[in-house]
Amino acid sequence: MAYTTQSRDTEEWAERFLVERWRTMEPWEKAELLNGLDDSLHEITLAGLAQRHPGASAEELEVREACLRLGPAIVRLVRGWVPGEGA
Repeated sequence: MAYTTQSRDTEEWAERFLVERWRTMEPWEKAELLNGLDDSLHEITLAGLAQRHPGASAEELEVREACLRLGPAIVRLVRGWVPGEGA
């Protein structure tokens, strides 16, 4: 059976290189990589929320982001409120 890449837009040599790199990474390097990706996702999500809710405070944007990430039920338990319900 021929090798098929995970993405149609990735060449086989590039994917093999990437997978081999992942295999040789130390656990702390993988954790650091994922942490950086998570930070980037958080910032992108906040930017999108700020565009959709231009009058929202920084706190409200953080709570909205938490609702997307964790779900409003968990955020309500922790914060006591979620946007749209009032404080």
